[in-house]
Amino acid sequence: MLHRAVWFWSVLLFAIPWNARLQPVQVRGGFSLYSELYGQQGLTVGRRPGQQVGANGQLTLTIGGQLTLPFSFYLSTDDVGYQLPFNQFGISPRWRWVQLHAGYFSTRLSELTLRDARLLGGGIELTPGPFRMAFVQGLTQRAVPADTLRGRLPLLRQTLTALQIGLGAETGWHFWLTGLRAKDTPDSEAYTTYGVAPQDNLVVSAAVGLAPLPGRLQLKTEVAASVYTPDVLAGPLDFNQAFQALQDLLGSLVALRVGTRVDVAVSSALTIRPARAFQLQLQSRYVGPGFRSLGAIQLENDVLDLLVAPRLLTRTVQLSARLGIRRNNLANSRLSTRQRGLAAFNATFLFSPAFSLAAEFTNFGVRLSRRIDTLTVSNISRQFGLTPTLRFGTTAWRHTVTLSLRYQQSNERYVGLPTARQTRNQDLLLTHSLTFPRRHTLTSTLSLTRSTLDTLQTTVLNWNESLTLQLGRARATISVGLQRSHTVFTDTGLLGRLNLSVPAGPRGRLQLRLNLRSYRYGQVRPGARGYSEGTAYLGYSYQF
Repeated sequence: MLHRAVWFWSVLLFAIPWNARLQPVQVRGGFSLYSELYGQQGLTVGRRPGQQVGANGQLTLTIGGQLTLPFSFYLSTDDVGYQLPFNQFGISPRWRWVQLHAGYFSTRLSELTLRDARLLGGGIELTPGPFRMAFVQGLTQRAVPADTLRGRLPLLRQTLTALQIGLGAETGWHFWLTGLRAKDTPDSEAYTTYGVAPQDNLVVSAAVGLAPLPGRLQLKTEVAASVYTPDVLAGPLDFNQAFQALQDLLGSLVALRVGTRVDVAVSSALTIRPARAFQLQLQSRYVGPGFRSLGAIQLENDVLDLLVAPRLLTRTVQLSARLGIRRNNLANSRLSTRQRGLAAFNATFLFSPAFSLAAEFTNFGVRLSRRIDTLTVSNISRQFGLTPTLRFGTTAWRHTVTLSLRYQQSNERYVGLPTARQTRNQDLLLTHSLTFPRRHTLTSTLSLTRSTLDTLQTTVLNWNESLTLQLGRARATISVGLQRSHTVFTDTGLLGRLNLSVPAGPRGRLQLRLNLRSYRYGQVRPGARGYSEGTAYLGYSYQF
């Protein structure tokens, strides 16, 4: 599949008419090579590999000011990839209204179809004038055997194909039709031993955008329907004769088995901007309990979202708010209905170049209509924040002092408890930054966090000093820190960092980073009094 996609866009690329004269070639990007060592004492299992070597880079070729060829890669000896390998290489060239994909790539076709899945394969996106056409095909999940030591189930090989045709751009008038098909390759051992069943998914959607007042009024709506089969190996559905034609039609597109679900989703957004400083956005989303798109992995189903988001931005005042509600159990198929409410307000006041004040308030609540299928009855969390910032000094010696105060309270009620459990968090962060001649900076940070759950209280104190020296093109940062945590006993941690960056040639740079951490427990714990760990990083980067 990959070699067919590469062949397809390679032929198209060379079929593009080139100018007779040689066009200039511009190269932008860079790459990095690094090696990292890690050591520890006192821990049963290290947090990181003992040694790691890797390389990463981005390269963009621009030919004649029209053809763009971006390359990217990331290689590492610590190949911890799961769904897809950690070491990846991809290219997405663009020439005027033609964009091609090969290797590993991500693209977004619409909110309810393909938006956050990463593929290994190929694709093409064409936007000549008002027209739009896109076709992508690739592997979204490789076959991975079970890992019994880590308790991981096996993964099945999953492929995805998507096609989109339409008119217009997302920021204005548009009408798009999108189809997506994703399916797993069955594995008899994974099915019989671990119960991992192959999936099959078909999604079709229509997206419409209206912009009667460009830049001031826009409405976007997408309607999608999905057919999702969680187990392709399950028995077939028992259709009667009246629905036999429908079974034959759908069965030619996607497997219809016991457990197959058909549902719809609708997403809309209305943006109103009557003035440059003010904007109001209204969003709604309905995703049915049976809707599923394997190209939109993070999309939750069985939810109804309503959101209002006004925003006011001026030179001296910045105000924004988010008011919304989410409700599930849309088909009344569950014993209880969960309803979530959100109210968030943020304000920033610039009284003068020397003083500013930021404030925030957030209220997030979850309530359930019944207590039958869960222990939680309600959870209401409120957070208040206040952050004044003061700037003073001369041009050569500039001081910045920031004080951040936050208070969070959460009340949670459970079945069987007569009163609600209360959690309170109090945070204080004081930062002083001094910038003196030659762009040297000294930053002092003191933070205090106090968390109270019923009668149990935990206090964490952090202090950190950081000195950054700018010597020509060389830059060095030295940091030392202290952490003390107290619940019943007091634990103490010491932290030291050194970051050194020096030029290596006109466009190269060497980087050295040393991190040391030592932690001592206030109480002797089984097998350890504390632990120490450190990392050493040496890297070389080149920009062109």
